[in-house]
Amino acid sequence: MGRNKAIIFSTHILEEVEAACTKAIIIDQGKIVAIGTPAELKARAPLAGTIVVGLRGVTWQTLQPELAKLRFLANSELLAESDSRVSARLQPTGALLPEFLETAHQRRWQVEHLTVDEGRLDDVFRAITMPDTKRESSV
Repeated sequence: MGRNKAIIFSTHILEEVEAACTKAIIIDQGKIVAIGTPAELKARAPLAGTIVVGLRGVTWQTLQPELAKLRFLANSELLAESDSRVSARLQPTGALLPEFLETAHQRRWQVEHLTVDEGRLDDVFRAITMPDTKRESSV
């Protein structure tokens, strides 16, 4: 049906939007604040494009100064640390992944997992609509 006709439905369940929609509109207080495909909207999420990495054989204290040397790293955040294992979120400014992997190889860090965050629609929704809510509650 959706190939020949536009189907419009309203939902606050953003998993439905991602599963069923080719285009989405976010409306806040009666005004359109965002339009795009689910993928385009997810790319606007605050954490979209960040890299979450799990390393073994290194501590945050050792890792942090090495990360600071990376040319394409804007910011790094420790997510968890235990037993010579570190999980961190890296915010790239460019081609960070090849640079990071080369450094990991040179330093003999064991990469246990690595994912690029694609963003989440609910994070986009909150980022776009929450400023209004915060302004009203502080008045």
